[in-house]
Amino acid sequence: MTDEPLDLDKHRGMAAHQKATDLRRALMEVENKARELRDRQARLESQLLSIPATSWPELPPRPVTS
Repeated sequence: MTDEPLDLDKHRGMAAHQKATDLRRALMEVENKARELRDRQARLESQLLSIPATSWPELPPRPVTS
């Protein structure tokens, strides 16, 4: 054993910094995945709307005019 006290705050600070970094990375990943999903959905909707309807139920609703 040594008579010098341990600096626990330094280790806590490092652990907190690493945890914050990990949280930021996870949040960025979620945001990127959400953006990719929205882009894929927009492309799919565009493709589906470009195909002509083959029956009346498939027709998109008409826009409401005032």
